[in-house]
Amino acid sequence: MTEQVDINAKRLLGESKSILLVDWPNAGLPYALLKAGFIVFSYSPDKYSEAKLLKEKPHNTEGLSIFPATDDGIEAYVSFEKLDGSPGMVDIVHIYRPEAELPGIVEKHVLPLGGKAIWLYPPLTSELACGLAAQHCIELIQGVNIIDLLAEIRSDNMENETGPTLGNGKICYVEIPADDIAQSAAFYSEVFGWNIRKRRDGRLAFDDGINEVSGTWVTGRKKHNEAGFILSIMVDDVAETVKKITDRGCPIIKQMNLSEHEIIAWFNDPAGNLLGLYQHPGGGNGKICYVEIPADDVSKSANFYEAVLGWPIRSENQGNAAFDDGVGVVSGMWTNQHKPSTEPGLLVYIMMDSVEETVDAIVANGGKIVQPIGMDAPEITARFSDPAGNVFGLYQEPS
Repeated sequence: MTEQVDINAKRLLGESKSILLVDWPNAGLPYALLKAGFIVFSYSPDKYSEAKLLKEKPHNTEGLSIFPATDDGIEAYVSFEKLDGSPGMVDIVHIYRPEAELPGIVEKHVLPLGGKAIWLYPPLTSELACGLAAQHCIELIQGVNIIDLLAEIRSDNMENETGPTLGNGKICYVEIPADDIAQSAAFYSEVFGWNIRKRRDGRLAFDDGINEVSGTWVTGRKKHNEAGFILSIMVDDVAETVKKITDRGCPIIKQMNLSEHEIIAWFNDPAGNLLGLYQHPGGGNGKICYVEIPADDVSKSANFYEAVLGWPIRSENQGNAAFDDGVGVVSGMWTNQHKPSTEPGLLVYIMMDSVEETVDAIVANGGKIVQPIGMDAPEITARFSDPAGNVFGLYQEPS
């Protein structure tokens, strides 16, 4: 039974992004969650706050509650800033309060915030909580210390980490147009922390902020300067990143708050390419995280990518079709608000077990092959256009 609880708890953490702490025992709990990449809110006492992880204690602490946290000898600080209202929505409500308060917590926090689960800080276990979870169709995790589980997951990941994730349908590689490759490489390295390296052929290449998506810069190709296909990069802080971008002479095209804590922006890089920023503190600064794909018919495009690439489709963004790539590293959605990217400017490659079989599936499902297999030999690649005309690349790992 305990093993099943642990499996459910791991699955829940993997599916969640935000956690509300209704009280907490010490700074170790919010610190571990922030370090693991969660958006963390707190309710204690009688107010909502959002937690941030700081390397240094700020000089001006007005309106903040600051707590020191130490891990492996590295000193850091957890800062709580009071919110004017509620967090909006959270995935998990983690509770460190007496059992008698559970019904009120469910009514006041879990249900209004759309919580998927309640998680009791051990050693608290509760039959009352079981009844509340069943009554409101939410999950209950008890008897599991979330800090220990995060450490276990991190240890498993480190043991299994031999390089980027490989898998059918993974968004794996990006070619970015450039006028001056060295200038563009310096820009992405300084702004997003991308690792810049030389390939065997001498060309500069990059790995993104979490070493999952790689790519290079190419000259002589049309710049991706229109709001068609939008590739977004995750950052801890949009405001700080915007300053880095503008300090380097590149413009911000737009910036908007999707919610109180979710911020996006569009920018031009040194070559004029249009890319996006997405704020998710602790989620992996510099990660290539999101793709908006133009579509004439959203359902038709979603069905095409599901049939050809195996991408799981879900309903998000006010009911629009959204996706996760084949390994769950990059997400995205289809939109009819932008023009299709019909020329291979900024070009995204998708890893497939068999490019040859994928080419057949593309044609069978209404797509077109715009570059056949063999043009990049000895690498196994091809390019295709989807039902709306967007051009993507296919890539097959060597056997």
